[in-house]
Amino acid sequence: MSEIVAAVFDGAASAARVLKRLRAQNPHLAPRFAEACALRREADGRMHLEESLEPQLQRRLPHGFWQRLLAHLLAREEAPRAHAERCLGRAFCETVAHALGPDRSAIFLELEANEAETVTALLAREGARVLRAPVADGAALAHRLEEALIEVPTALELAATAEAVETQRLRAAQARARAAEEVRRRELERQRAETLSPAELAEIVRRCAETARRGGTRLIALTFPAELLEDRGRRISQGEPDWPQSLVGRARAFYRFWQERLAPLGYRLEAKILAYEEGVPSTVGLILDWSRPQADLGLEQPQEPLGGHEIAS
Repeated sequence: MSEIVAAVFDGAASAARVLKRLRAQNPHLAPRFAEACALRREADGRMHLEESLEPQLQRRLPHGFWQRLLAHLLAREEAPRAHAERCLGRAFCETVAHALGPDRSAIFLELEANEAETVTALLAREGARVLRAPVADGAALAHRLEEALIEVPTALELAATAEAVETQRLRAAQARARAAEEVRRRELERQRAETLSPAELAEIVRRCAETARRGGTRLIALTFPAELLEDRGRRISQGEPDWPQSLVGRARAFYRFWQERLAPLGYRLEAKILAYEEGVPSTVGLILDWSRPQADLGLEQPQEPLGGHEIAS
């Protein structure tokens, strides 16, 4: 058997002074005092832990052991205290916590059974109130206490955590979707209000001439998202004659330019759904055709797929 011993002193600095003196005066107990720690509690309630940082050849307790144990033993919350009580017993833990009031200090040691009486007598002569808690096999003490200090949440707590994380993930995804939708809405509003500059119109005319020089007779003059249109391109896809009335923004500006400048010169204008996403129109194109300039001048909305080599974009 082994014991955990707590020696409580009046005065916040008393324990550290006594431990230093005992280390110097009892070389035969040096390993035990080397692994001991001194805890002081100031008048304002703050606590400080002092441990030896000297390397030990045969160290029984891992570094940081006392810090973890005392953090549980002196915790205000019930759950951490329960872990310490599982190791050392409720009576010992409650007595130590009560004894360590403000402006007090304590030495904590782990002792073999054959050392306990000698060391506790030394501590008592120093004016300490000695509290003892028997524990199991000393060789396995650190492992057993460390194992007891493992905080294992309940299945219900883990389920609640997972549910909270999933809820937060869903909320974050919804927030991102709303933000993206708002950005998209503003972008569509901006595009609906856009027009074509004279330079852009001149560039379309230049592209027509360049296409003709390559032998082409058709050009995709302008493309735009079907989302811009109130009916998402329904009138265009169904070949309804009033499809020009659905145009907005740059498309509407180009239609006016065609109507005023290009149609009188023999250009025909076609509207075509160029791409679909999940069966819904996604991209619309306005196509200029100068293949029959002497006849059938005007507006068309063909339903057959566009010809291959003679259309340019």
